[in-house]
Amino acid sequence: MNNKNIIDIAANVKQIEGLKSKILVEIANIFRIMSESSAENGELDGKFAEIIMNSYLLAAKLGFSYDDVHEKILSKLKLEILARDTVSDYNELSDWFKNLRSTS
Repeated sequence: MNNKNIIDIAANVKQIEGLKSKILVEIANIFRIMSESSAENGELDGKFAEIIMNSYLLAAKLGFSYDDVHEKILSKLKLEILARDTVSDYNELSDWFKNLRSTS
């Protein structure tokens, strides 16, 4: 293995660790914001967007395509919809499924 390969592997590991850290930081930020009495919805949805974005980027760094991740989410949503007991849970998941499917 030459030095370029070692550097590439080290850079990839560093990027993966960075993405994992970003996801954890945003999760911590969500808990912090939710514990504050003046939590802004705009602040929260930005944090959720960061988590989703960084999760997709992490999956890509680990060798998964965006389409594969998207399809896996749709598949898991279908299973969750079938397993739900309450109408509100069913409706929320169905709406999310329809939204994701329409963006495919």
